Amino acid sequence: HEIPLGHIYLQPDESLKSESFFCKIKDATLTTIQFYLRKGNIYSEDSFQALTKENFNFWRRYIDTHLVELWKQPTLSKVPVTVIVCTRNRPQLLQKCLQQLNHLHCIPEEIVVVDNASDTDETQLVVAQFKEIKYIKEPRLGLDFARNTGIKKASNAIIAYVDDDVIVHPDWLYWVWDSFKDKTVMAMTGLVVAQKL
Repeated sequence: HEIPLGHIYLQPDESLKSESFFCKIKDATLTTIQFYLRKGNIYSEDSFQALTKENFNFWRRYIDTHLVELWKQPTLSKVPVTVIVCTRNRPQLLQKCLQQLNHLHCIPEEIVVVDNASDTDETQLVVAQFKEIKYIKEPRLGLDFARNTGIKKASNAIIAYVDDDVIVHPDWLYWVWDSFKDKTVMAMTGLVVAQKL
């Protein structure tokens, strides 16, 4: 259901029987499944321990029965989040990044592009193609300067940074925002993987 539960590494020449493969999957995902069961207030130690001993078909049925409701597609079209993109001398990547941010299933209330001492005005020209995206010039070279400048210009309490060369999942922003519904959460991060080698 497009919710990442874990990751495993397999060597190119590694051969696994189905049972061994499932054991690897189970080891990589159990902690995340436990998290979601607790989040949905449907966790019990006994049923979870039973789950750890079961086979793949039982595992799938269990997830479909207990967790799919928690993983439904977002219904909000916009969330009160500021997305900050810090960039320098990469207008083509920035353009692609901004296009995809405008096509998320759930868009941010605000996008701020911090131009970190680019050598030309190309970054500004790219941002000018997107109405309602804030352009900020930060003349001091360095990512920390750029990020802090973005924070100062942000209008929302929740800030999400994304690099100009990253492609985010269409539901990415919704789940960032959803994480902060828990008032004990002050920060969160996520896995960034290579799209291609």
